Amino acid sequence: MGARRGPAGGGAPAHAQRSREIVRTADGAADAALEGLSDALWQVRRVLDLLRFRLEEARLLELAGARRSVPGTAWELERVGDQLRLADLVRAVGSEELARILGTGSPATLAQLAAAAPGPWGHILDLHREALCEAVGAVTVLAAGCSAGAAPRPLIGPALTDFLGATSS
Repeated sequence: MGARRGPAGGGAPAHAQRSREIVRTADGAADAALEGLSDALWQVRRVLDLLRFRLEEARLLELAGARRSVPGTAWELERVGDQLRLADLVRAVGSEELARILGTGSPATLAQLAAAAPGPWGHILDLHREALCEAVGAVTVLAAGCSAGAAPRPLIGPALTDFLGATSS
């Protein structure tokens, strides 16, 4: 059978509905900024998942002794690292805009934005923070286990770890 659908069997698959459940507040600018930041955080999470997969793949190739694959693996990790830097740039712009609207001061951490966010948005941002911290931790551990040739430079920049309130490694 096909993918499970939302209510009454129509519409988008149930798993795709999470980002479309938009929470409205009295402030349209805050709504737009919160939704934009949430979308940017989802993108960062997707790229971190891809990075985790590529690092696991690199580690397995190393364990298998596939030394000829190291340059290709390093190139793939660089490309995903580029995607992460771009996604984090979009996230940074969104968080700056939201900090301005919410009056938290800049730069604000994700925890500070969550604390200042209206309604259920604070909880949504807290959930993003938990998932992102877990993903950053996993990527950091995996990158440390790869050879220098496979992961040639830090994959997670300090701007993201500072935003999450995590420490860079």
